[in-house]
Amino acid sequence: MNLEEKPTYLNKLQSAPIFCDCSPIELVKLLPHITEEVIPAGLPIFKTGDGANHLYYLYHGSVTLELNGKAIHEITEGFFGEEAAVSAKNYLCNASTTSQAILWKIPSTNLRYALGENNAAGKEFYSSLFGHYSSEHKLFANKPNNRKEKQDRDLSPREWMGWVLAVILPIMAWGTSDIYDLNISTRLFFVVFSSISVMWVFRLVAEFVACILGVLALIILGVAPPSFVLQGFSHGEFFMAMSVFGIGAVLATSGLTFRLVLLILKYVPSNPFSHFFSMIISGVLLTPILPSANGRIVLISPLLQDMLISLKYTPKGNAANSLAVGTFMGNSLFSSVFLTSKPINFVVFGMLSAQLQEEFGFVGWLTGALASGIVLLGLCLIGVALLYRSNEKPRLSQEQLDAQLNMLGPLSALEWFSIVTIGLFILGNASSSLHKIETPWIALIVLVILLTTNILKKKEFQEKVDWSFILYLAGLIGLVKTMSAVGIDAMIAKNLTFFGEVMHTNFPLFILELFVIMTVTRIVVPNNAAIAIFCTILIPLAQSNGVNPWVVGYIILTFSDGWVLPFQCTYYLLFHDLTKGGGLYDPREVIKFNLWTNVFRLIAVFVSIPYWKWLGFI
Repeated sequence: MNLEEKPTYLNKLQSAPIFCDCSPIELVKLLPHITEEVIPAGLPIFKTGDGANHLYYLYHGSVTLELNGKAIHEITEGFFGEEAAVSAKNYLCNASTTSQAILWKIPSTNLRYALGENNAAGKEFYSSLFGHYSSEHKLFANKPNNRKEKQDRDLSPREWMGWVLAVILPIMAWGTSDIYDLNISTRLFFVVFSSISVMWVFRLVAEFVACILGVLALIILGVAPPSFVLQGFSHGEFFMAMSVFGIGAVLATSGLTFRLVLLILKYVPSNPFSHFFSMIISGVLLTPILPSANGRIVLISPLLQDMLISLKYTPKGNAANSLAVGTFMGNSLFSSVFLTSKPINFVVFGMLSAQLQEEFGFVGWLTGALASGIVLLGLCLIGVALLYRSNEKPRLSQEQLDAQLNMLGPLSALEWFSIVTIGLFILGNASSSLHKIETPWIALIVLVILLTTNILKKKEFQEKVDWSFILYLAGLIGLVKTMSAVGIDAMIAKNLTFFGEVMHTNFPLFILELFVIMTVTRIVVPNNAAIAIFCTILIPLAQSNGVNPWVVGYIILTFSDGWVLPFQCTYYLLFHDLTKGGGLYDPREVIKFNLWTNVFRLIAVFVSIPYWKWLGFI
């Protein structure tokens, strides 16, 4: 008999004292992963030293726990095997049936995922575990000490090469700068930037650590005033990222994303491609609403994890990987298609003439990018269908979905607050032309409301906000501002004027050359810096060579979003950090598919040429 068919099952789970401090959403997340097993009398369930992979609930029958050959506890109903719930690697005793037993098994990975950081439940499991042992038995008696002395980790060849280059390249940068007669500030910037670029490429330290080292070096060496170098810590993007993390924490805690997962699974056809399609379309619809790829990743990551857990796809299989690819691509691949999808788009928009700004508002921008966006979406769908073909069936029944939704009940107060929060954010962005408040400050207003009303608690704000990423973002902005302050963008502009002639005489060749140059440049130059440099150079050239400047700006935005190495993409690093737990999908597959999307971007731009000619842009 299936668990969802037992009317007493949910009552047992909800009334168990050990789950008294668990929310309905936490229990609902457990439901799909509980399996029933009937074991005859006299058979072992687990032995001392076995991997603690399951928590057990004895529904019927009797079980005896033994330690050192002696019976220490007999269970007729309730939990045992709590080692799996407290992150112990092995069971500490033997467990065997003394009569035919009906057991409910909960995998340890799913249990930890569902309960998250519920410390109250953790204490209950510890109390239950130690309650099985009488005072006359020592729990850890005669247990061998398997702990190994910590050994210093040797550097890998890749790390040795990286550290050597981190020292040699700055020296080479200082020496070769004599050839170009650079001033002292520019030379010092190249020295510092070459070193931290090596740290990024070889991942010698965490990305934010390299940024902090770079900022510190620029200040100490006097490359630019601290007000330039530290500008990232007062920049709107800094507060935008912090606020969106806070909003995302409320959404995840409220259970609203999990309820949305259940509704998607209930009404979307139950196959891997349909689930992939629902996630990529969700990302496309969210892209123009939330003007930050990082923010979209923060909000959508809990949804991906909830879906992977609920569907029970084979970890790292094609179905799970396609869902991860769809989630990431849906929220990142179409950033250039919508004017409101990221702040740097407004920078490019601001470089256009007043007449072009009037023409390329939200609707005009989308109209110009429409062909490119459709091609990108089509290529993504084809690519996933070919690369991640899967006949795997989700192990989730409609009866179980109904049981979970019934267990959740009506929307809770916190879920309503989450809906209002998102509504305020969307409404604030939509009406920005009236109140003149920029998006980062709208997000900060929403965050302040959440904090002052204690909807977002201090502890959650401290733990759920990825402060290392925010430091990385602030440092990166500071590096870009310093690059401009020392005149590097102007220096590069002098060496790229040949683009104008190619743009006028052979526009497809211009696109191909720009793609190659930007791909190489993006390996060492951050995204926003690359956009600012190339737009500063090429938008004026477009105007004088009979090409609509918006077209060139759009192509630059499209190509600049491409990346080859993970360190180049802040929102991929964020996506990886937020979703890597549990090994539900293979992160390498997301990176591999991204390499294909670089080609997709080039194809989409080439296909758009006849469309732009028809619109009179080129």
